Amino acid sequence: MASENEKNRLHKLIRTLPTASSALWLRWVLVIGWMILIFSLSHMNGSDSANGSFFLVEILIWLGIDPAVMPLEMLSFLVRKSAHFTEYLLLAIFALPLFSHYLGKHRAYWLAAWFFCVAYAASDEWHQTFVPGREGKWTDVLIDGAGAALGLWLIKRRRFNDSQE
Repeated sequence: MASENEKNRLHKLIRTLPTASSALWLRWVLVIGWMILIFSLSHMNGSDSANGSFFLVEILIWLGIDPAVMPLEMLSFLVRKSAHFTEYLLLAIFALPLFSHYLGKHRAYWLAAWFFCVAYAASDEWHQTFVPGREGKWTDVLIDGAGAALGLWLIKRRRFNDSQE
């Protein structure tokens, strides 16, 4: 039979779980949904992924970016790496409130959010090794980690600026 202390801890845990009416529930949906999107983009085979990159390059050309400035392959490379950076920048921004909620207001939640993003990036690169025409690259994990770090820094900077007003 559970002690009174154990019952109180269980009730506290249940109260912290997301409910349909809480902002916390929406944060969970946002983080998990974004992780699913990253996973699905990584699950595209090599030729589909390359076609997607070249499609974005075509949009850039249509917007007026001159392909004569750099080779098309280089532009495609920059688009792909920018996508990596941006995916994890946004994942960090989406995940930080969850870590803040569960770990409290001390500084550790910033580091935990960054490690979470880097761990997901590493697992995603590992996942790509099983996808035809794709390969996992540790340099992509570094790019993803840099994106996550910038996302966290942007939030920190915004909070600092808000506190100065």
